[in-house]
Amino acid sequence: MKQVTHNSEPDTSPHRIVLLGASNLTFALRNTLAGVMARTQGPVEIYAAWGPGRSYGLQAGMPFLKFAGINRCGMWQALDEAQQQRPGAKLHALLTDVGNDLLYTGDTRLVLRWVETCVNRLREMGADVGITAPPVSSVVRLGPLRYLALRSLFFPRSRMSRQQAFQLLGRLQDGLGRMAEQPGVNLLPVERDWYGLDRFHIKRGQRSKVFHQWLDELLERPIAQSEGVGLSLAGIRKQRDWFFGRERHTPQAGYELNERTLLYAY
Repeated sequence: MKQVTHNSEPDTSPHRIVLLGASNLTFALRNTLAGVMARTQGPVEIYAAWGPGRSYGLQAGMPFLKFAGINRCGMWQALDEAQQQRPGAKLHALLTDVGNDLLYTGDTRLVLRWVETCVNRLREMGADVGITAPPVSSVVRLGPLRYLALRSLFFPRSRMSRQQAFQLLGRLQDGLGRMAEQPGVNLLPVERDWYGLDRFHIKRGQRSKVFHQWLDELLERPIAQSEGVGLSLAGIRKQRDWFFGRERHTPQAGYELNERTLLYAY
């Protein structure tokens, strides 16, 4: 993990921020957007792909609402076009909730390949990338009965044993650590006490603190101003999803969060 040194000088340069994740990002999205806005003072474009149960490589989500795999959603084309048409913005990316895919696939190498595809694309664009570490020290505290109940609730098709899940999670953490050895990629730490009874969802009272800490490390800037207070995400629709099996498309012209911040939802 790199040491964070905050720059106290006002930064009015344009920023382009990428946010990728599943449930934890979904629950903390409003706080995360507000945190980005509070740390930047120039124009900001935020490209976000999120959703409960979201996968980095598969169509997945909730029983009635599915999302495209993050590594194949429409965000990548839009982001590439933005980089070419509106160059000069500082590009940062936060990747969260990587562990979901282990219960979907049972294949650590495949999951790492999906994440690496995202990281490589972002690095080719010049992004600084932060990947949140899987909560290994929290998840291994799950007892057999609670593990079985949670697996049945969140991943009903999975038959993965508790021991196998712990082994794969450890391998995932090791693989992400190796990925973070390259320049411009940082593995962001987690703490066991951040997580609730299911051991992988961040406690409601901790969400703002945790995502602000990750933004501190990613952007290396303190909060410069109060922004995003009372921010509403009502009416925001992703570019593509499946609602009760019906595919829906919503063109992304950018949702205006304030006079200098646009959100593109995927």
